[in-house]
Formats: sequence, structure tokens, C-alpha cells
Amino acid sequence: DLAFIGDMKKGSFDVTKDIAACLLAAIGNPNGKPNSEVVRPFLNASDITGRTREKWIIDFGEMGEREAALYEAPFEYLRIHEKHHRDGVRNPLERARWWQHGRIAGEMRAAIGGLTKYVATPRHSKHRIFTWVGAQVVPDSALVVFATESDYFFGVLHSQLHELWSRRTGTQVR
Repeated sequence: DLAFIGDMKKGSFDVTKDIAACLLAAIGNPNGKPNSEVVRPFLNASDITGRTREKWIIDFGEMGEREAALYEAPFEYLRIHEKHHRDGVRNPLERARWWQHGRIAGEMRAAIGGLTKYVATPRHSKHRIFTWVGAQVVPDSALVVFATESDYFFGVLHSQLHELWSRRTGTQVR
């Protein structure tokens, strides 16, 4: 109950920084809530191992369609850019829930829900790299998320002992 795989989006849920800024600036949702609750920074393995892409993602989590539609601008963006794609997929659940990611990592979300930060590492990388990530950031399925704010835990992950152990017990990408 500590390590989890991030969300698998399965669609066009990620947006550029400029589109995110427009969606975040939109006001007047019927629920009175800001779009920042569903338009959030997005992180994948390339952002950790290389230069950040500064991507954002529309993330309604496990909200039903009626609740998601109350965030008008992000919902409309997905209706225009994603729904037509999802209408053609084989999986009936993905077709029916076109505004949701393909695989919502519910257990991970519950585990990091009360945290201000968590640790993330790429699932497949030549080097073992661990980084702190703000809790508002949505992690991709290419990441392993550790639901902890412990600096001690973070230090152990970076230790030489952990490096040796992980190389002996895991597989290597060369």
C-alpha cells in the first residue's frame, strides 16, 4: 500500500501550457468551483529523465458525467477533442465514460490524497531516479508513485545500499 502505478489516460486528455491557461482562466462554472480542480499539471517518465514538457491534463478522476459537466470549459474541450475518439473504441466502459481516463488509479489517488508531495520514479529507466512531486500533479502510468512524504524514505531510495539491492533484484534497461 505504498507503491502505485499512475493513471493510464488512453486519449487526448493532456493539453499544452497555453490551453491549460485558457481553461484555468475560464470562470462561471455552475458549481462555483475553479477549473484548477480538474486541469492539473501532468508528469511522465520523460519529464523526470529529461527536460520537462510542461504538460497539463484534464482529469475528472472518478466523477460522473453530470458532475464533470459542471466544469464547463474543460468538459467542453474534451467533448470536442476526445469524445469522437472514444466513440470508436472497443471497450464499452471507455466509450461510456469518455470524459474519464482509461485507467483511473483509484488506490493511488486515495493514498496520496492527503499528502502535499509524493515520490515518483520512472518505471523503465537506465538509472534509478527518484524525485519529489507536488500532490497536485497527475502522474502517468509510466511512473511508480510512492505515497510518502518521508525525507528518510527518500534518502533510503537514494542510498548506495538501495542502488545495489535494486540492481541485483530487478531488471536493467541498457
